[in-house]
Amino acid sequence: MKRIILAAIAMMAMAQAQAGYVFSYETEDGDVLTGTALGTRDGDLVYVTALSNVTYNEVAIEELTGELNFIGTVATFMDGEWDEPGILSFSGANMDLMTCHTTWCDDGFTFVTVDSYEVKNAFEISSWTGDLYHFEAFSPARWSLAVPEPSTLGLLGLGLVGILARRRRLAA
Repeated sequence: MKRIILAAIAMMAMAQAQAGYVFSYETEDGDVLTGTALGTRDGDLVYVTALSNVTYNEVAIEELTGELNFIGTVATFMDGEWDEPGILSFSGANMDLMTCHTTWCDDGFTFVTVDSYEVKNAFEISSWTGDLYHFEAFSPARWSLAVPEPSTLGLLGLGLVGILARRRRLAA
């Protein structure tokens, strides 16, 4: 029985290791960027490795800027490093995420609240292929990053562990 409980705890931990965090940012003009950031949490920070369901005013970001292939920090982009994840924070105090669809990052969006490459406290969404370009000072008051609910995989695993434990008890 102890092994089953340990297995359930391990499955929940693995499910939470890479979780989806729902984010939202409302611009000064009332436009809204929303989506889900897949990443690993470390205190106030989430190290983002992928984005999904990203919309700007309820229009899929791919329609506005193209498919988002690069996700990282401004510093790693400027240094040509491509394997470091972007950073979002729950408080909005430490943001450094850059995402775009080309290696030159012509189109995409950026959240920055660090002093790097003369960029500080900025939110930018841009597309040179369309009519979209927005740059403003980043405001933590207009930012939200939600703590995820337990993932479906974790709940499914916990249910399977419960079924196995019940079968074991009935068989004994």
